[in-house]
Amino acid sequence: MESVNLFGTSFKFKPSENMLDYIKENFATSLVGMLGNFDNKNGLVIIIDDVNGLSNTSDFANWYKSFADTLATNYRDESPIIMALAAYPEKLQMLHEHNPSFTRLFSHIELKGLLNKEISDFFTNAFNKMGMSVDEEAMKTMVKYSSGLPNMMQEIGNGIFYMRNRDKNIITKDDAFSGVLFAGDEIGKKYLQPLLDSSIRSPQYLDIFERIAKDVFSKNSNGEYFFRKKDFSEKLNDDEAKVFTDFLKRARKLKILEYYGPKKSGHYKFTNNLYPIYLAIQSLRK
Repeated sequence: MESVNLFGTSFKFKPSENMLDYIKENFATSLVGMLGNFDNKNGLVIIIDDVNGLSNTSDFANWYKSFADTLATNYRDESPIIMALAAYPEKLQMLHEHNPSFTRLFSHIELKGLLNKEISDFFTNAFNKMGMSVDEEAMKTMVKYSSGLPNMMQEIGNGIFYMRNRDKNIITKDDAFSGVLFAGDEIGKKYLQPLLDSSIRSPQYLDIFERIAKDVFSKNSNGEYFFRKKDFSEKLNDDEAKVFTDFLKRARKLKILEYYGPKKSGHYKFTNNLYPIYLAIQSLRK
């Protein structure tokens, strides 16, 4: 990070490598010293909105454990500091694997998907601010494919804004459909496609993915989706059933699917709830 905008004021910061090392090693001391200069002594809340990129190595987990230990040992009564991290569960699990003490430093809060009314209110308010309304069928499509996920809502909203019929001030079902397809491409490029490589893209595998995606949406729920191998096998045709075991092994190896509960139960879930949405959207192109 080289610049930050705070309360309308932009700051640029390009430290040397030596300075970066010093800040990293003395961050707790520097932070407490900075707090001492605040007029408001109630404390400080630091939110790291996306730690996904920090989970690939042990550097961040080890640094944070040292940082937290320093605060607790040296500044227990001087450091009213809250550190909040936002990440997908699998990324936090990776940080735990790098340093098992890391996750014990936090209270864990799992954010559930947004309710359908919350999603529709968001889209209504967003487009109303631009002098536009959303018809009923368009809203149903937007809510369905948002699936309770804020990042999907953002991508769908962006897609509709760019792809809409600019001669009208109402969002139609066609506009919503175009926006959903745009959003599917975006989440694929940003989050998913590196794992969905050629080894998991055989015709039979893609058909199985499509069946799972349709099953997700048939549940009509923004909660966590999982399925049991034995039950799902009954929904497959003969060709798909023959490769289903290999499909599950490959999907687990690529960390697209993971066991849900004990291994022997045969239950699976997606490691990222964007996968079934992406796959369902891609099936709309057929």
